[in-house]
Amino acid sequence: MAELLASIDAFDKAAVAWIQANLQWPALNAVMETVTNKYYWFAPLLLIMIFLIWKGGRYRAGALLLLPLLLLSDTATAKLLKPLFGRPRPLGHGGYSMPSVHATNAFAIATLLSFFVRRLPFTIVAYLLAALVAYSRVHIGVHYPTDVTAGAALGCLDAAILIGAYLMLRPHLERKVPLLFPPYDEPEAKHDRAKHDEM
Repeated sequence: MAELLASIDAFDKAAVAWIQANLQWPALNAVMETVTNKYYWFAPLLLIMIFLIWKGGRYRAGALLLLPLLLLSDTATAKLLKPLFGRPRPLGHGGYSMPSVHATNAFAIATLLSFFVRRLPFTIVAYLLAALVAYSRVHIGVHYPTDVTAGAALGCLDAAILIGAYLMLRPHLERKVPLLFPPYDEPEAKHDRAKHDEM
């Protein structure tokens, strides 16, 4: 086990060193600095939430679960796991690096929204953006590859846990707060009825 961990650590350090030596292009650096800045994602994510809430049905449920999801993924990663692993960041940056909070949140959002939206193009774009966010953390030298890989896996797990909890509570939520959690398949049901009426 010690040899395996040493090999992983050596790979991580070599990967970061290679990226720093070969991929630090001004234009790419500017893109990565933008992608990695969480504040640039607030407005697009808010617009997506508003649109999904407006769509209703399962889309609204997905949008409303984003906040508890981020609280779960961010807290579990930053407050519990990072101090537990205690892995220093690369290149002398302060703080802990394992796992990456950015990667955790990005993949948690991609997993949750992909489950509720259920459109292949959306899913592909969501995961590509999540992967881009994860890579940006390695590119700017604040995380190792295994940090973002662990964060991605954790984010998917966090989303799966919340989705499972929602599916168990769904009948109760639809009965008690139908305004916030309308019938799960409402948009599809409306679409099917419209198609039936046209025939």
